[in-house]
Amino acid sequence: ARNVGAKNADGECLFFLDGDVEIQPFSLNTIINENNELVSPIMAGHLDDVNYSSEWKFINQTSRTYKSAREDKYLSTIGGAILIIEKCKWQLLDGMDERFKYTEDRDFSLRLRRQEIPTLRKKEILGLHHTIPYKDKKRMWKMMFSGANCYKALFIRRHLFNPYYFSVLIFEESTLIILV
Repeated sequence: ARNVGAKNADGECLFFLDGDVEIQPFSLNTIINENNELVSPIMAGHLDDVNYSSEWKFINQTSRTYKSAREDKYLSTIGGAILIIEKCKWQLLDGMDERFKYTEDRDFSLRLRRQEIPTLRKKEILGLHHTIPYKDKKRMWKMMFSGANCYKALFIRRHLFNPYYFSVLIFEESTLIILV
């Protein structure tokens, strides 16, 4: 869907927002400088999770681990629930790889990073992510049998020797490293 949106967009900047994200009020000078340009060619916004049971009953709202972020930070890989990017940078890589049904945003950010274009993670909370937590038993079983986890394997295989992903891989997939 992002590729279709980007192809049909007339402007020079693309602003993507996942369907399960509720944008929060923020000042435009958070992402646009005094020259009316993006402050960075690619940016992602921080989110808080609004968690629901598998029956979509509200459980709680939780902060992600960056809650203590005091400043903007450049990262090699990001999830793109809120993604702001110059259209020319999007076109440089022909957008998202449509073979991925999951983790396509992280794949995209790592491919950008290989082009020496890091992603700026803004310190501000730009959205609320309405979700059923990944640790929910029903969701875990559904993802297991839907083939969603196969995409993670494809992702790891594609980026295993990517120097910008290696430290993230060790942190996130320590069990895989031990098995190998």
